[in-house]
Amino acid sequence: LMVAIGFLIFMYLTLHHPLRKQILSSEQFFNASFTGLFSGIIGGRILFVLLEWNEFKANPIEALYPWIGGFSMLGSILAILIFIPLYLKKNKIPILPLLDISSLHLPLLHAVARIGCFLAGCCYGIPASPVAWYAIQHRHPAQLYTSAASLLIFVILQIANRYKSCGTGIITLSYLALASLSRFAIDFWRGDSEPLTSHLLGPISGIFSHYQLVALIIFICTFSTLLLVLSGQSKTPKNL
Repeated sequence: LMVAIGFLIFMYLTLHHPLRKQILSSEQFFNASFTGLFSGIIGGRILFVLLEWNEFKANPIEALYPWIGGFSMLGSILAILIFIPLYLKKNKIPILPLLDISSLHLPLLHAVARIGCFLAGCCYGIPASPVAWYAIQHRHPAQLYTSAASLLIFVILQIANRYKSCGTGIITLSYLALASLSRFAIDFWRGDSEPLTSHLLGPISGIFSHYQLVALIIFICTFSTLLLVLSGQSKTPKNL
């Protein structure tokens, strides 16, 4: 329910964004949005199953039952970034401008969706002090931490978009960098994530979860790309 509410909010804000009308029609926007929705659901489920395979290897058919286990937000983002550009390219729609507009509102969708995790009791946090005012059933409310972080990302992107002239792709890269950094940090308070142990990881074995390593890779890639793009813009002659 909360995912549906978040998606409707995202649809409304993005549909009525002034630049959306210059990029694609309402019909094309709805088609692209539902393509993103379905690819996000499938991608989120696939990454969750891959990273939590120990829960499914005894009965692999359960991987097809979305009510068992859950979804990975990072998997959804990666799937959307793969299939939405393919859809847009096929229909000759500018890719990066639409991704920028969508990225402005995606954090709000995520913030609302995580409230659903809180209500359902999934994605719970590690034990907290029983007397801590913020503890829920003696645990850190990691879901609400993520909601708060997503709201902060939403505000940051809105300010950056309004008060600074951002080049094409800057908002999308900023969203990916901030969202992955948020996931990496908040996972230290997640109680449902097991640390990844492997001799291949060397000194970091047993410190980070699967999701944190994926988030760290996304952050490094997007943040380094963002720095390169911003560096290139700063070298562009002002009279252009």
